[in-house]
Amino acid sequence: MGRKKKRQSQKPPHRRPPGSTASAPQADVRMALQQGMSLFQSGRLQEAERLFNSILARDPKNISALQLLGIVVFQQGRSIEGEKLLRKAIALKPGIAELHYNLGKMLDEQGKLDEAVEAFRKAVRLDAKNEWIYNDLGTVLVKLGKLGEAETTLRASLEINQNNATSLSNLGLVLWQSDRLDEAVEMLERALKIAPSHVEALSNLGGLHLGRGEPEKAEGYLRQAVVIEPENIDVLNNLACTIMEIGNQGEAIALARKATEYHPKSAEAFLNYGRVLFNVGDENGAVEAYVRALEISPGNFDVLKSLGVALVNQGRFDEAREYYHEALKIKPHDPGVHVMLMRIDPPDASDGEVAELEQLYRNREISVEDKRLLAFGLASVFEKGGEYDKAFGYLDDGNGLKRRSYEYQLEDDKAFFLKLKEVFNAAFFQEHSGCGIEDRTPIFILGMPRSGTTVTEQILASHAQVFGAGELNYLKQLLMERCDTNEYKRFPGIAVKFTDDDFRQLGVEYVNRLKEQCGSTERVTDKLPHNFLHVGMIRLMLPNAKVIHCRRDPMDNCLSIFKKDFKELHNYSHDQSELGGYYRLYQDLMGHWHRVLPGFMLDFQYEELVADQESMTRRLLEFCELPWDENCLQFHKTNRAVRTASRTQVRKKIYSDSVQLWRRYERHLKPLIDALSVEVG
Repeated sequence: MGRKKKRQSQKPPHRRPPGSTASAPQADVRMALQQGMSLFQSGRLQEAERLFNSILARDPKNISALQLLGIVVFQQGRSIEGEKLLRKAIALKPGIAELHYNLGKMLDEQGKLDEAVEAFRKAVRLDAKNEWIYNDLGTVLVKLGKLGEAETTLRASLEINQNNATSLSNLGLVLWQSDRLDEAVEMLERALKIAPSHVEALSNLGGLHLGRGEPEKAEGYLRQAVVIEPENIDVLNNLACTIMEIGNQGEAIALARKATEYHPKSAEAFLNYGRVLFNVGDENGAVEAYVRALEISPGNFDVLKSLGVALVNQGRFDEAREYYHEALKIKPHDPGVHVMLMRIDPPDASDGEVAELEQLYRNREISVEDKRLLAFGLASVFEKGGEYDKAFGYLDDGNGLKRRSYEYQLEDDKAFFLKLKEVFNAAFFQEHSGCGIEDRTPIFILGMPRSGTTVTEQILASHAQVFGAGELNYLKQLLMERCDTNEYKRFPGIAVKFTDDDFRQLGVEYVNRLKEQCGSTERVTDKLPHNFLHVGMIRLMLPNAKVIHCRRDPMDNCLSIFKKDFKELHNYSHDQSELGGYYRLYQDLMGHWHRVLPGFMLDFQYEELVADQESMTRRLLEFCELPWDENCLQFHKTNRAVRTASRTQVRKKIYSDSVQLWRRYERHLKPLIDALSVEVG
């Protein structure tokens, strides 16, 4: 998915001439200043520039003209020149708060954050009652990751004016980044109560709900924002991320592309466009977008980092390392980049770098998100070194941090799974016997995450007649499009209203989309693990599809899930009891599918594949009615993009290290063991 954008709200630089600060302007100079302001406010920047220059030709020390000319040239993209003019004005009159404030704004825009903080602090000392100075100082402190100082500063702004919607919105952002989500929502909602059309508050509230796994709520706020400011890059990017999460890939791509069209010189627009393309599987398009962003903004940390991820997924590890190391030159202690490098080249636990990362983990100033990334990364390092107790300590911390960021009730999933079994019963399949289409293109690979779905797809994708399309969200998209979003929320109940023609048409649309991915390839894999929820729909739409159910030892499978900091939100996965309970629901549902659809699925056991790769590969190809292909045994050499958490493993031969790994952690897994032993009612 594209990254959700947390938007900081700021007030524009002062645009009124500080008349009292001018060096005894004569009447004509005063009138020229007013005329220049009028030109500036109407957007006629070049005319305003000429007029302010003419004033300075007569009065070189005119503070108002120096300041306004600095702002005008800055807004025309001449940032260094604008900064020099402000500094000249300050040298002449260092006691004017407004000059330091506007210099701070310029320095902030240039990314000179430490200098911006210094300028804003000088402004505060000169004018301690100006709410906007505190607000903008707070936004820079957020960018520097100094969340505690930012909160204090923004609260100071609100002490001056408790109804400042912009400061409320920015404080909501700080609370969000501090993982105080309920407080963040309260602040953002207060901002909107004061200013219902406050775009930054709408955008942040949308982004927050998206991060909590509530994309439908997010969509409502963001669609309001995009009506107010249709070309707002942050709103477009946030909305694209949200629509992607809901499942409408086409609209998400269109929104992200629109941002690049509105802002063709914005690295941020191309960065988000690349992320959207990346998430729909267009790896080459994503890399092109990232490269374009890097051309616009050389040395852009976020672009370097994202480009590294895309290259890792394509198996281009050497190139990825280069971009990651370039990113670390900009942010030497960034946890995300260090964790990504760990995945390519796992360090020894005794390395000095690991000790530094542990120290960073203990730093109270780092964000919750960074702390979580480090927790999972360090857990992996210590597991590799055989320090399982220490590894689990980090795992437990990382999962706890994630679990506290959203609301979830296992009971809701219990009700959903029960409804699936009630709707898709034997009588329902008998009623719709013979529906669907005869097409044999799709091969579905499903099961719990971390059950071997990625390696299974890689084996099949190594076959000359198979295209590996990765994790596709087409089934959910088609259901949403047919039902509309509100009706889809009633799935699976809505399925009882479908006719045989509905199922046939859904099958046609699914295969059409699948063939857009593969061209002339005869068979195509869709390895979205949670399609195990849609086995009934698959049977009714595509009765000749092949369905491979990947299975793994339950304890190893659940531990592997618990060890992964998934990009997507798997609500059940960050608490041992909830994870075990969900796994039992999954087992019970798969048993139901076998009972009502005997022979429709192949159970493919991971441990058996590890023990006898060739025999299991032959069994897999026979089930899919594919001839033998020796390349399937050399799947790790197949050159294709892999975007899942297993992307580094599939570049290696099958290994047995993870079989019965859970026993190394057994003393810490009692809640999971107890949950897995509970019988499903």
